[in-house]
Amino acid sequence: MRIPYTCCQKSFEDYYLQQTGNGLDFYRGATYQLGYGGVGGLFRSFFRSAIPLFKSGAKAIGKQILKSGLDVMSDISRGDKPKQAAQRRFKEAGKILTDKAASKVKTMIGSGKRNKKRRRPQKIIDVSLNDRIISSASNTYPYRAYLETLLNYGEDAKKSLLSCEAFFKDDKPYQVDPVSEEACESLKKRYQLMANSRTLDIIGQLHCDIFQQNRLMLNLVDMKIKMIRSKPNFCLLSTNNSEYNVVLEHASLFVRKVKVSPGVSLGNAKALEKTSAKYPIDRVIFKSYSVPKGSLSFMQDNVFLGSMSKRLIITFVKNAAINGQYSLNPFNCKHHKLNFLGIYLDGQPVPCKPMELNYE
Repeated sequence: MRIPYTCCQKSFEDYYLQQTGNGLDFYRGATYQLGYGGVGGLFRSFFRSAIPLFKSGAKAIGKQILKSGLDVMSDISRGDKPKQAAQRRFKEAGKILTDKAASKVKTMIGSGKRNKKRRRPQKIIDVSLNDRIISSASNTYPYRAYLETLLNYGEDAKKSLLSCEAFFKDDKPYQVDPVSEEACESLKKRYQLMANSRTLDIIGQLHCDIFQQNRLMLNLVDMKIKMIRSKPNFCLLSTNNSEYNVVLEHASLFVRKVKVSPGVSLGNAKALEKTSAKYPIDRVIFKSYSVPKGSLSFMQDNVFLGSMSKRLIITFVKNAAINGQYSLNPFNCKHHKLNFLGIYLDGQPVPCKPMELNYE
């Protein structure tokens, strides 16, 4: 059903200004969206401020640019420095165009609708915004992808949607021979998809904090994604230690772009003049610790510094499997006869008294 609506710019501004948190500097619009100085960055502010005016032509922009240019020449003739004169005049022009665009947006009327193979080939994924890394540097990305897929999806999704990633839940993760009679169905399915060096197409999401939130990224934010591959002996299984390899024939990154209404764009621009954009991110941190061989107890202090985690997942994997060995499954998690587990915060056990486990 399509119903008419009247654009309200103030609601978009309030949405950003009333958010909580301090935000991050590289989301702030004034510093980066105006460029790194010079006339190019100054002219860019004109077009960002006057987006709604494009609907009826850019005549107003041309007149304002011409007037500002004459004012700059007049200031220079009186002895002002060219850069300072240009910055002052074009800032005034941007404010004038913003006010004109705001008055036009308030009168706009429109209509709208009512309201893996697993992720093991990547060892590390770094995400940076405006040349600042926002992801946690760790080589445990495969375990994050595997555990999030295993724990965050139901059985129906694992049997249908996640097959696009070649994900099939292991019933017997200790098995590595897909042609044996005891091999589980998941191992056989992955083997059939890649038998005889067959090319396999898979598609799935990136398991990074910034991609798990539901807000759109602002324009002019430079995003870089760096992926480092895992070793073949980590992401492949074989009964012998022959030198197998994974060859990437083609890789694509799909990014969805959204064209928002002029009122939203103008609300963003005006709100960014007063505060920074804020993205609610649930930080996921994976850490690995080595337990010496033959040790009967293990204690690790200061596991988390700063904010405390609201959920904790502990698992044990053989060290040789993590380092990479064809005959070992790096996702074969075992309890190793653990009989006591305690978590302490400021010397007090949380969330309850230590657990004493018995597997018999």
